[in-house]
Amino acid sequence: MKTQKTIQVISDRELAINSKPFVIENETKHPDKPSQSTTLNMNTGLGKYKVRSRAYFYNQPDETTKRNAFIVHWNNALLYPIKVENEFIYIIFTNFMGQTSKGWLRKKDIFAVQE
Repeated sequence: MKTQKTIQVISDRELAINSKPFVIENETKHPDKPSQSTTLNMNTGLGKYKVRSRAYFYNQPDETTKRNAFIVHWNNALLYPIKVENEFIYIIFTNFMGQTSKGWLRKKDIFAVQE
């Protein structure tokens, strides 16, 4: 007879909720399908950014870990870094279809927006 194993999965969002207070920019009433793109803003004091043209996600703050996921400038997303390492920032981004991408973006693909 097979024994059933229970695995508890904790999302990055739940982890962030339990770790630090945060704000979601452009928060919507239906969290599963936001009407606009959103970026996790944990008020880290690391500034805010926008995409120049196209910014690819990386698994690590390393050019060799590039993924196929990206953000384009017409998403008009304000990006709030959670971490900064070398020439990369780490963000959590949810597009208008409710798909969440998290990872590192190169600083040269983004620009700082004044407060």
